[in-house]
Amino acid sequence: PYNQRKYETKQYITQLNYRDTDWKGSLFFNTGTLEFMGPSYFNNRTGKKTPDGRYHSREKNTTYGIDLQRTWQVNPKATAILGFDLVHEVYAELATPVSADHARYTRNNWGVFGQWEQRFDKRNTGIFGLRETWTSGAMKHQNYNNLSAAAQWLHKLDSDTSLYLNISQSFIMPTFAQMYKDNSMQIPSPNLKPQTGINYEIGWKKNHGGHTWKAALFHMYIKDNITATLNKARTEYKYTNEDFRNTGFELSDEIQGKHGFSYNWGVTWQN
Repeated sequence: PYNQRKYETKQYITQLNYRDTDWKGSLFFNTGTLEFMGPSYFNNRTGKKTPDGRYHSREKNTTYGIDLQRTWQVNPKATAILGFDLVHEVYAELATPVSADHARYTRNNWGVFGQWEQRFDKRNTGIFGLRETWTSGAMKHQNYNNLSAAAQWLHKLDSDTSLYLNISQSFIMPTFAQMYKDNSMQIPSPNLKPQTGINYEIGWKKNHGGHTWKAALFHMYIKDNITATLNKARTEYKYTNEDFRNTGFELSDEIQGKHGFSYNWGVTWQN
C-alpha cells in the first residue's frame, strides 16, 4: 500500500540514421517526462492513508546529439575507423502542487575515437583502438576526461576454430538518474565519480555441427564502480563508488536448431 501511486512516463524519441559502406551516422533528440503521485504516509495499525500524506513529483530528461564515423579500406589487409560523438544532457525537476522543486542540471559528453584492424596473414588479425572522452558544462565543475585503449588479437587454428586475446579499458560516466533522485526511495548522490576499469580476456571459439562453442577466462578491475547500496532499516538506497574486481571462467554453446529455432546455454564460475 505504501507505493499505491500513479506512475506516468511520456517519451518522445526522434532519430535520423544514415549508413553506407563508408559512413555511419545519427542525429537524435529524445525527451521524457516522469510523474509520480499518490499517498506517502499510512497509519501503521489501520493501513489507512493519513490526511496530509501526499507525494507528487515531476522531472524532465532531454538528450540530443550526433554520432558520426567514417571507415577507410586502407589496403587489402587494413581497415581504419575514425569518428566522434557529442551528447547534451538536461535533467530538470518540475514544480507540482506539493513541491516547488525546480533544479536543473546540464552536461556535455564529447568523444573522439579511432580503430585500426590489421590482417597480418590468413590466421592472425589485430584490432587496436583509442577513445578520448571528456565532459563540459557540468554542475560544480564536475568535468572529467579520459583516454581509453583497447586491443584484440585473433588467431585462427582452422576454418572453424579460433583463439583470441582481448585487453580493454573502460570509462563510464554516472547518469543523472544515479546522481539525482528520481523516486521517493532514492537518496541523491551528486558527487558520484565516473568509473574506470580494465578487462583481460582470453578465449576459444569453435563452430561445429550447428553449435557455436565459446570458452573464456577473464579478469576485470574497476575503480570507483558505480553501485547501488540499500539501507534496509530505512528502505532507502543510494549510488556510491567502490572498487570492484572479478575473475572467472565462462563456457557457452549457441545451437542452431530446425525450423528457424535457436537455443543457447552457458555456465560461469567467478569470484
